[in-house]
Amino acid sequence: MKALNTRELGRTYKLLSPQDQQEVTAMIEAKIREVEEKKTDMDARKTHLAKGRIFFANPNARGKRKPIHHLDVELWDKDISNPDDFLGGGVTDMKGRFEIWYNPADAGYMDVPDLEIRLFERKYRIDHKGNLSFTKNRITTVFGENNVKTLSFDFGSIEIPYWEYHPEKPMPRVHIAEEGGPPQSYSAGRSLEMIKALASIEAIKRKHVFLAKNDPRALNCDKVQRDYPINLTRKIEKDRPGYTRSDEYFAELFLNGMEASVMDRDPDHPEIFWIHHHWNSYEQDGIYAMPNVDIKFKKSGTSILPIEITLGMRKPGKTKPNAKLEFQTFTPKDKAKWPQAKRVARVSAALVAELDSHLCTTHLNVEQYAIAAYRNIRRNPIRHLLFPHIKEVALINHSADTLLLGENGYITKATGFVESSIEERLVQVLGTLDWKNWTPREKVCEDHRYADAAWLFWNMLGEFVDDFFSKYEEGIVQFWHEIKIFSEEVVDNSVPVFLCNYLQGKLATPKNATWFDWNERMDTSVKRTESNGFFRAVSPITIKKTPGDRDIDNLKQVARYVIYHSTFAHWWSNNRQYDEGGELKFTALGMRYGKKGILTTENDLSVLPPPREATMQLWISYMLSYTRFGLIMKNEDKDLHPILIEKLQELDEPFRELDLDISTMPSRTNI
Repeated sequence: MKALNTRELGRTYKLLSPQDQQEVTAMIEAKIREVEEKKTDMDARKTHLAKGRIFFANPNARGKRKPIHHLDVELWDKDISNPDDFLGGGVTDMKGRFEIWYNPADAGYMDVPDLEIRLFERKYRIDHKGNLSFTKNRITTVFGENNVKTLSFDFGSIEIPYWEYHPEKPMPRVHIAEEGGPPQSYSAGRSLEMIKALASIEAIKRKHVFLAKNDPRALNCDKVQRDYPINLTRKIEKDRPGYTRSDEYFAELFLNGMEASVMDRDPDHPEIFWIHHHWNSYEQDGIYAMPNVDIKFKKSGTSILPIEITLGMRKPGKTKPNAKLEFQTFTPKDKAKWPQAKRVARVSAALVAELDSHLCTTHLNVEQYAIAAYRNIRRNPIRHLLFPHIKEVALINHSADTLLLGENGYITKATGFVESSIEERLVQVLGTLDWKNWTPREKVCEDHRYADAAWLFWNMLGEFVDDFFSKYEEGIVQFWHEIKIFSEEVVDNSVPVFLCNYLQGKLATPKNATWFDWNERMDTSVKRTESNGFFRAVSPITIKKTPGDRDIDNLKQVARYVIYHSTFAHWWSNNRQYDEGGELKFTALGMRYGKKGILTTENDLSVLPPPREATMQLWISYMLSYTRFGLIMKNEDKDLHPILIEKLQELDEPFRELDLDISTMPSRTNI
């Protein structure tokens, strides 16, 4: 006979007479008592105890051993010839301690248990109504002793290398040992999506790498370019020759392209917008030119137009930081040199977009919150708000350590940076990032679609986070201790606060710096926390064991900030990489000094990267732009709260009016 579900049983119950309902209720209560009595009897037979304490393998930033709280622990009898026997389970307390009572007879007839414990993290899914369901993911197994007969067995202090900070990195990075494995893995579908994205270009790259090594004369950048799929700028040039090199398109890139930039005002001429790229304070390789760049714009109709570009250039071969610079300024009146100066500015902006905005502000910035969250948040409901957006970021960042960074990484090979100066730059940029009082950038003109979209998304996130807290605030407060230690760990491991010499002087009195767009910038009026001898970039969320209203507001802001950067901000910079970086002559990440210097025509291939680096740029930018898995609207892993999906769906029309497609927005930074 078909079993009735709960809803059908409820309807059937209501159809019964009051007397029959009483009888059914009495039967159910009797069954519950019977089950409870059996459980009590079983518990009474649990005469033996296994206990221990779980710690992270490495001390925390304050030099103390850190217990791992709220881990699920299972006690098992390990059998070689028979199936293993489950003996009992428990959860570590806030000091990492566990106690599990068990009955040795559960190990089987004539079997003295061989004890081991298995440690688990909880994973969850959430349905369209917001109901949670949990599964457990085994972290590791710890072996005790064989043939344990004692009434009490102590596993002692157990140290496990789990979500550890990398001891040799100057930034908060997870430690993934070469001989070990990462603390999590990608979702199954993500790898398949990457294979699909690369299917059409992997053979192209391999052919170019082979030719570059074995027959270099058979390959140049023009041949490399022709082999790859056409990108946005090349498509536009087919329909509107010359437009992508125009002043209008140049301005569009800085407003709404991959290079979309926060624009300040010229301190001396507030009607002029100003962008500055500073590279001279870093060691360079002397092969690629990395001039300082100042770009100035003025309003024109509904948009802006570039009016001046100043380049501060080193001489070829000069490698030391703070080398002597020669300055040249160009305007639209410089007919031949103006488009050449714009290309230099585009290349510089592409490097800022890739290194600062993409890699540092979304990838590495989110990782520092991810590590602290995975180490500390297990029972607080904020886990269900944050974790879908911070998972996998540590994995993709680990891949970037060799693909983009390091001695042989693409950025090291194809720009003027050396390995140490890239690291220095990333630490400094990370040192300017904080959640406190953060909001999206100021809108500078009517055509500033990035600012419109950013504010739409930011405001939507505010509503979503408020709604989440209204539903789960009781649990958030109940497990507030997890937020407190999460906050401590983010702050203690964040990099030292950084402000360049120029801004230290100009922003000494913040209220007077009206030329400076404080949005998307660190609030310099906030007092910084000192930890281990440094003032830290990230502000504390709370220092209290019980939260007040300000602490709750801080946590809301942190959640909003992290979700924004792992979704919208990453989406914007990442998905546009092939649009511009897919044409070598339009935008490479670096320009070599070449035969005639960097102010030269596009036909001069000597300033472009060598063919091997050229094919790597096109391959990487294509891979980043077209590997799309983990999208909010698809919710492939079924772990996003339905309210977020509903609220993003409400932005579909306003985003379409901005020529944006919400279906391509990622739920996390995983590529």
